[in-house]
Amino acid sequence: FRTLRAHTPFFEVTGSGGFNNFTLQGGGDLDRMSQELKKLFSLPVHAKGQVALSAATSKREEGGFRLESRISIQDFALMRGKRTLFPAHDFLLTSKATAAASLPGAGVLHALQVDAASWLGNISLLASDLERNREQQQNNCTLKGALDLERLSTLVHGFRDEASGPVVKGRLQFEGAGEY
Repeated sequence: FRTLRAHTPFFEVTGSGGFNNFTLQGGGDLDRMSQELKKLFSLPVHAKGQVALSAATSKREEGGFRLESRISIQDFALMRGKRTLFPAHDFLLTSKATAAASLPGAGVLHALQVDAASWLGNISLLASDLERNREQQQNNCTLKGALDLERLSTLVHGFRDEASGPVVKGRLQFEGAGEY
């Protein structure tokens, strides 16, 4: 397809272009989405915030293509009943991927980078050399981040029926490497 348009009472997205040059933009209202979905489903949580998203593909000089995407939520909040799980804050998720020229088959994805920043902290995933020879031993995936443990405790307690419990305080920083 060359053009795309989707519209709901709470979300709109448009896109155009071909496989090697497709662009996508969209946005929506999470509060309105939660209200509409609760008409169909029994949802225990209610989200608020304004979503903006974009994505684009491009052809790479060395072959294959590249995909970049970005999702941001301004004033993102999440509630369970009257309990606040996530207070209003800005949330950002970005990703970049490179892939082979054709989608079917093994070894399609060459590299992937995903970064998230929220009220809880930051997390990054980087995977590279995914098309390499499987017999080579190397750490081609890393995961690192930092989380606020008190905020994480608050989130966990919010999903439980008990209003309180032990609270862990401090900052968790982690970094790991492995092989895919």
